[in-house]
Amino acid sequence: VNQPAVMAEILGGLVLGATGLSRIPAFKENVFPAASLPLLKLVADLGLLLYLFLVGLELDPVHLLKIFKKSVSISVAGIVLPFALGAGVANIIYASYADPSVSFTSFLLFTGVAMSITAFPVLARILTERNLLHTKVGQATISAAAVDDFIAWTLLVLVIALINNSGG
Repeated sequence: VNQPAVMAEILGGLVLGATGLSRIPAFKENVFPAASLPLLKLVADLGLLLYLFLVGLELDPVHLLKIFKKSVSISVAGIVLPFALGAGVANIIYASYADPSVSFTSFLLFTGVAMSITAFPVLARILTERNLLHTKVGQATISAAAVDDFIAWTLLVLVIALINNSGG
């Protein structure tokens, strides 16, 4: 269907993971025994780290510095809209899904920030597979996504610290 390979990998993860076949206890115990999960996570994390390192080696730091202001503005726009949509969703689903001990403000902040995070490794895979990583658009996209992820993950840490300190 002319989709990047990473889309099939995501679909496979959904089917085999906690949202799909792993809900069946016999499947989960035989395919993903509890003893293998720490090693599986370690290998997955190392693979992701190595892949992102290799993507970083392909980027031109001089060009990235030239487009830094543009990347930041694209990134801020890429955070504000998903945050607003996440806050809107939080407003709708708070009564049905939130734990009663969690305040609405904490739920709204967490949902908004979580929606603002980019799937950076997925974006890098798509740009690499489509041979767009070395184009101006690809460089601007990947640098904006890096700035976006840095800001959004920092905000997520702050929101979680705020939630933990305020008791919900």
